[in-house]
Amino acid sequence: MQARHIEVVISTSPEDGEAFVISDAGLNTILIDWSFRDDNAETHTKARKLLERVRSRYARIPVFLMAERDEVNTIPLEVTQLADEFIWTLEDTAPFIAGRVLASILRDRELVWGPMTSALFKFAGTFEYSWHTRFLRLLWREPVALGSIHQRRGIKIVLCGRNCHKSIEHGLIPTGGIPVYLMPSRNCYGIIGPMAAVAANPLATLAHDQKPAHCVITNSTYDGLCSKVTRITELLHAVVGRIHFDEAWYAYARFNPLYEERYAMHGDPAAHTSPTVFATHSTHKVLAALSQASFIHVRDGRHPIEHDRLWIGADPGRYRRMSPWRASRMPGGHLLECGGRCRARTCDLLGVNQTL
Repeated sequence: MQARHIEVVISTSPEDGEAFVISDAGLNTILIDWSFRDDNAETHTKARKLLERVRSRYARIPVFLMAERDEVNTIPLEVTQLADEFIWTLEDTAPFIAGRVLASILRDRELVWGPMTSALFKFAGTFEYSWHTRFLRLLWREPVALGSIHQRRGIKIVLCGRNCHKSIEHGLIPTGGIPVYLMPSRNCYGIIGPMAAVAANPLATLAHDQKPAHCVITNSTYDGLCSKVTRITELLHAVVGRIHFDEAWYAYARFNPLYEERYAMHGDPAAHTSPTVFATHSTHKVLAALSQASFIHVRDGRHPIEHDRLWIGADPGRYRRMSPWRASRMPGGHLLECGGRCRARTCDLLGVNQTL
């Protein structure tokens, strides 16, 4: 396995194996020895419990059950249903077993990653030292094979708070949005207050449909003004079908009754009948994260978004920002960020790491 760039970590007991399963989220494949060196009822029970623990933690991860041919009568049907494949330890050669493990890792990656991420890794592997490798450069050109994040379906009007974060305005460029600004009021101290007027934009005449397609509200504002979301959605209900509340610093609101009805994801989702609502939270500001990425929350209403088609636009060429999000949308996706190393543990427990 090591010759195939697979890192192998061995656990010598079921208890040690369970500790790996609980603590390591970067697993790709697990191999479990049915007898744990002692072919008796006690070790079989421990192996079964470990299998059940694995499946409670990882529903779709490939699991190999290792046993000798004469042990097959001791393996219950329920146990065979927990494993994906079997390895007859005294019959299969080491290169053959290593090839099967590698194949299971690759199949699992493709299932979890989905078409976009799989194409991205294939591209990076093919053009490893190319000047336009996606993982190394920020570019203004995108390979045709991966598509372009600048593709758009036409120009549309977007109602946008005048003091929104500049990333909102930058995002309107690749999506073909023309901002019509909602102008806020200010008091004598210059503090931004509620929105009071709509500023005309001469470019709005370029849009095919003069009805706004989207609205962006900053909540709370940089001065700390928290809007009453129920009132905003009531006022905008007949105007737009989708509302985005930029709550970058405001992810804690749902956990404090003080802010009731003043954050995007308020109340019971089942009772939501207003426009489709989006909320974005900056994970590096009020949540424990080291990434510049944002959480995107969606509550479907009028004009819902097909979630499987939802796409994230970023700086040109930043496909890697989209990649983990697309992977998380794939069925059975147990993939977590693992720092560029895909890891699997096998139990004797053998641990398998493959470096990209």
